[in-house]
Amino acid sequence: AEEMEIWTKEEFQSFADCLMDKRISWLAFQILFWTGIRIGELLALTFGDMDLEKRVISITKSYQRLKGEDVITPPKTRKSNRKVNIPQFLAEDILDYKESLYDPQPGDRVIPVAKTFLEKEMKRGIKLSGMKKIHIHSLRHSHTSLLIEGNKFHGCGHHIDKREIP
Repeated sequence: AEEMEIWTKEEFQSFADCLMDKRISWLAFQILFWTGIRIGELLALTFGDMDLEKRVISITKSYQRLKGEDVITPPKTRKSNRKVNIPQFLAEDILDYKESLYDPQPGDRVIPVAKTFLEKEMKRGIKLSGMKKIHIHSLRHSHTSLLIEGNKFHGCGHHIDKREIP
């Protein structure tokens, strides 16, 4: 089996610093890295899915583009329905972003972009930062590595779908 590419916290920070010029890109990657959620779950997230005071995100759906149409579907597996705790700094970043928007509603998508936009932004950030190439999905594995490093792996089963841990 080939070695899985992941980023350390420091590598991720170097990458993210290069995306500060596009706030939505920067925030999208912050959420992906610090929560370990899937890209489809990120793109389906609405402000109503977040309790920023309690620092919890509810994952209940996934976003896909099928035959040119935006489609919201149930998550990948039944166990993918879950609540994910977020760090205080990320809750503050999301709140700051939300407050910068004009009249955000609970049903509004937090990151209202397409997967292809984030894929292009990933390439741009990698090029600007000089970080090794990884796929967006590898941010989930980078997050899992962070949990292990911080000895928080015991609670990771609800956080990350265990079938994806190699």
